Amino acid sequence: MPIVFIINGCLFLLISTIFFHPITDALIGIQKQSTIATPGFWDLSIVLKFVKVIFVCVGVFLTCFGIGMFLMKKHWIYPHRK
Repeated sequence: MPIVFIINGCLFLLISTIFFHPITDALIGIQKQSTIATPGFWDLSIVLKFVKVIFVCVGVFLTCFGIGMFLMKKHWIYPHRK
């Protein structure tokens, strides 16, 4: 089970670091081409910066949680080892 958390955490980190700029550029391009009027307070670039911070935090949390689960499982299975 810990491997699922580690993989998901790494996926979040991968998306928030490497793939985030192309996704951001695509979303901003789509918004510029859209004919739907957005509210005056809506700034997509600021919202996407918050989303990036959230993705990084979730990725770090999931990865650390998975590693912690792995270490606890290892400690519970072999309590005499250090």
